[in-house]
Amino acid sequence: LTIIMVLWARGRPAVLIGVIVLIILALISLVDNAEIAAGVSATVARTIVSKDKNATLRNSNSSKQRMMIGNANDTTTSPPFGVAVHEERLRSIEQNITKPRVVVMGPVKNGMRFLPSLYIMLQQFLPVMNITHYVFFENDSTDDTISTLKNHWGAVVESETNLSARFPQVISYARNRMWKMVQALPNQDEIDFVLSIDMDVVNTHLSNIEQCWLGLPSNWTVCCTNSFSIYYDLFALRGAWIGDKDCLKDMGLKERIRSFRHIPALDPPIPVDSCFGGAALYKYQPIRHLNLSVYESRTPENDYICEHVVFNAMLRKQLPNGQLYIQPKMMNVGKPRSGRVRQLNWPYVNASWHNPNASKWYAGMH
Repeated sequence: LTIIMVLWARGRPAVLIGVIVLIILALISLVDNAEIAAGVSATVARTIVSKDKNATLRNSNSSKQRMMIGNANDTTTSPPFGVAVHEERLRSIEQNITKPRVVVMGPVKNGMRFLPSLYIMLQQFLPVMNITHYVFFENDSTDDTISTLKNHWGAVVESETNLSARFPQVISYARNRMWKMVQALPNQDEIDFVLSIDMDVVNTHLSNIEQCWLGLPSNWTVCCTNSFSIYYDLFALRGAWIGDKDCLKDMGLKERIRSFRHIPALDPPIPVDSCFGGAALYKYQPIRHLNLSVYESRTPENDYICEHVVFNAMLRKQLPNGQLYIQPKMMNVGKPRSGRVRQLNWPYVNASWHNPNASKWYAGMH
């Protein structure tokens, strides 16, 4: 204000206007940063709450554990539905289906923060699927990840060290190694599906996996996860509403912000050319004889590319009649987006969460 008064007194309007514009821009920047900071703070708070709940979960019996995951009274930051609805629905399905045999695989490093919640999450699906094997690729952990996976999960674990410096290639390397491990398992003709999941907070409340085989057209090959709030994985997405665009190379900031969207659980399955979303279910028998270790994180021009885009392009080439879908009813927590993205999508998110016809699909989600 002092600067403005001095410039006004000295009769320098052009400089005065420039100073006022700079002040306005600075205030806008502060507001945007405050929104982003609020989003980060909310995410950290949810993580802390999740850890506290997980501590309680580990000291309770399993039915009480899962009942505590949802907060039916919280209508501001989470869907107002309890996880009991989800469990009751799974039990009703159990009476009417033949359980498919599923292999679970995922890359992991220092996973002890999330392993208890992930294990509880996967166990809730035992009424509707048989998990025959856990297959993990681990690298460079400094906690008890390896021993927990082997001794508590009974998992097949391949472990290597000194891989961290090779990011982003390390994630492609890990996924390639896991498919080799899956294809080396015994009784290959008895594996119905392979569930590939990221072993972090994104999937601690993964829900409605069974809607891949119960709710998709029969030509499905890959079933990708939706997020209960904002669909976040534009990097792996091709087709649908973004076409063939790479969200990093082919979109400016404004277009990328407007490309994030909420997909209601009641929407029909979305056919795509590529997707992931933190978890995907693969129909195994049609792909079991293919070379599945084709993930790449760099193009021949050395540009970044999502490894799932490369993998899914191979599947579409080898299986032209197979189709990839985002299943809106299969949901996970997703990842936090900026304040502007949340602002644009929140009315649609809130409408879905409070739609009584959709309540059973959002059960247990935070």
